[in-house]
Amino acid sequence: MNIVKKLLGVSVFFSLFSCSSNNSGTGNASQTDSYSTLKVEPYDVTLYREFPATLRGEQVVVILPKVDGYIQHIYVKEGEKVKKGQLMFEIFNPSYKQNIASIKASIKSAEADLATAKIDYENTKALVERQVVGNFQLKTEKNAVETKEQEVKELEADLATQQTNLQYTRITAPANGYVSTIPYKVGALVSSSSTEGLTTLSNSTTILAYFSVSETDLLKYNDSIGTEACLILPNDSVYAFKGTINRASNTVSTETGSLTYSAVFSNPKGFLKSGGFATVKIPYQMKQVLVIPQSATYEIQDKKFVFVVNDKKVINSRMVEVTATSDGQYYIVNSGIKSGEEIVLDGVGLTLQDNMKIKPSEANKDSIFSKILSKE
Repeated sequence: MNIVKKLLGVSVFFSLFSCSSNNSGTGNASQTDSYSTLKVEPYDVTLYREFPATLRGEQVVVILPKVDGYIQHIYVKEGEKVKKGQLMFEIFNPSYKQNIASIKASIKSAEADLATAKIDYENTKALVERQVVGNFQLKTEKNAVETKEQEVKELEADLATQQTNLQYTRITAPANGYVSTIPYKVGALVSSSSTEGLTTLSNSTTILAYFSVSETDLLKYNDSIGTEACLILPNDSVYAFKGTINRASNTVSTETGSLTYSAVFSNPKGFLKSGGFATVKIPYQMKQVLVIPQSATYEIQDKKFVFVVNDKKVINSRMVEVTATSDGQYYIVNSGIKSGEEIVLDGVGLTLQDNMKIKPSEANKDSIFSKILSKE
């Protein structure tokens, strides 16, 4: 009898345990976790592309010596701002002053000879009128006058040349701007045939940022001409003034297969320096493209995947082909997803698995895509 009671007790225990386990299992099966989802739709989006750029002043002038000589004085300093007409260099060449003095003396002598020739001509002319001498003598005296006049003109031209050369020994700024490096020192010999300038003068009140666009991207960025651009400085800060995109050339380089563009930036305080480097950030629009957050994808062997929700709220992974945006936050979908399909945004690569049933909670699209939605 006791054995029967014990067996009944064990039977009841297992029966209760079995019921408890079945109830618990039924409860878990009915529980479905909620996940944030996104219904993929086409948008007109504004994206940004960054290009390395070289900065150049609007006006860059190489100061070359026009005469030979030694640098006698340097009146400016590297980096100094100068005004148009300001004296910058003085070159020492005493030969120009000596030549001027010599030519002036020759001119006086030639003018005296010319005056004598004119007197002789007038005297001969009077003798011809009285038929004392013939016309041949008169023509001879006239030729002598013309020869002396020509000598005076040539000497005056030589004098003007030497005076111009003397002026070139004093080099003034051809425009407002900033002085670049000065490779020569006082006493250095310079020549009019020198290829290296005394310095470079740049007017940087306006800065041009030159960058190249590949031939394959030309159509995309042609629409950006005339639009605003940002300038990213080497320390990753954004320059205070916006620029405007221009096309700097109309010919594709045969060496690089690219076209040169420029962005024009105001530089009223001279903060940007000609010859420096920066990054031009320009916008471009894409019409009716599918965009998803990069955080909604996961990667296996360099391939991108998303979890797609079907009409039974069951998810399955799917490979997608995408193009990353420059900000590292979004993908443009090239293939793998169709408009109207729903993808999971959170839990990707962590808790989600194929054939898993979820409770979709559609996310706010405006908050997700606020940075790239077109403002048009």
